[in-house]
Amino acid sequence: MAEKSIPIPEEDLHAMNYLNVQQTYAFDTIFNTTMMNTGGAFFIDGPGGTGKSFLYKVLLAHIRSKGYIALIVASSGIASSGFLGGRTAHSRFKIPIDAGPKVKCQISFQRGEADLIRSFKIIIWDEAPMADKTVVLALDKLLKDLCENTKPSGGKLAVFGGDFWQVLPVVRRDGRKEQVQVSIVSSTLWKYFIRIELTDNMRARTDPTFVDFLMRIGNGEEPTNSRGEIEIPEPMLIPYTNLEQSIEALINIVYPNMRLFEEDPFEMMKRTILCPKSEYMDNINSRLIQRISGKEVLYISDDQAKKLMDQGDYVDYLNSLEPRGQPQHKLLLKINSPVILLRNINHLEALCNGTRYLPSTTSLHSWTTLCNIVQSEDWKKCQSVDHSPICNDPGTKYTTNVIYNEVLLQAKLN
Repeated sequence: MAEKSIPIPEEDLHAMNYLNVQQTYAFDTIFNTTMMNTGGAFFIDGPGGTGKSFLYKVLLAHIRSKGYIALIVASSGIASSGFLGGRTAHSRFKIPIDAGPKVKCQISFQRGEADLIRSFKIIIWDEAPMADKTVVLALDKLLKDLCENTKPSGGKLAVFGGDFWQVLPVVRRDGRKEQVQVSIVSSTLWKYFIRIELTDNMRARTDPTFVDFLMRIGNGEEPTNSRGEIEIPEPMLIPYTNLEQSIEALINIVYPNMRLFEEDPFEMMKRTILCPKSEYMDNINSRLIQRISGKEVLYISDDQAKKLMDQGDYVDYLNSLEPRGQPQHKLLLKINSPVILLRNINHLEALCNGTRYLPSTTSLHSWTTLCNIVQSEDWKKCQSVDHSPICNDPGTKYTTNVIYNEVLLQAKLN
């Protein structure tokens, strides 16, 4: 069982000495509950920067050091890749991606996965507020059935955590009321959670004014104008002149010297411009790609109708579509122009939705691209990116592995 041989980093064991007061209370409470084998459900509630992930790593290290199995899952692939043994909740518990209110975990009681779930000591679910409550209920039912125990989580210890001020479950074409209805807080399980708050924001020490502003917004304490709008402080604003000049001013502030970024691409990866709409993003990306020196390589999607007899009638229409979660029909790249993976492929290789890439100098041609995966300044890897079919209809069989599993090169690149 691979989960029994997950390495335990010494730094994670020693990190217990650096927990703050709130983190120490959370660690002691959860660790002691784990050792007493009484089960239960906790929710670690804290804004970004309060050290939730840091706490999880310390818990995992100490529980695993006792010889127990500790599972860690997350609602997103990019979050799960930050933990040793991390998986998405959908992958670990075989939860269908596109499922209705009666979703069930597709795990057979006779398979090894069932034995693993019966034997774990604790499970931690990061970014739980992103998950639909039906998914959490599906896990609860699975644990009750496998452990033959009607207590919450089947008598197992489950720790959920996240920040409700960030990403809530996405309900397409619905509003705030519907988002609340599908949230974990609306679940029948919520009343069983023991809530532990983390409020000491470690990141706030570098920019306390901005963090305080965000906290006031999250708490509903920031004053609004006569239209009910929150006014952004003047020092955070770029004065608007016209669309053309204002976009250029924004780009110049975020990326003041593109030549320096080309010499050290990792510095460029630390910066980003967030856009509320895809059309704004496409506009800014187009401007930025022109500022990067080097040869342009144009990738064009090969859009096909399901029925080949209709291909001639619909090809232009298909090319004009911009489905959610997919790039444009024409994608222009240059060496060291940052790109991002839009699919969960292989979490062990950090090939997750949200992984950042830099197209490599070694190969940019029509069918395969070599990209450097950049997780941190000293962790890089080279990966081949290949063309593969993707269908936008969730009810149709399709291939999603747009990246080969084979790693061409894995090493620290200076």
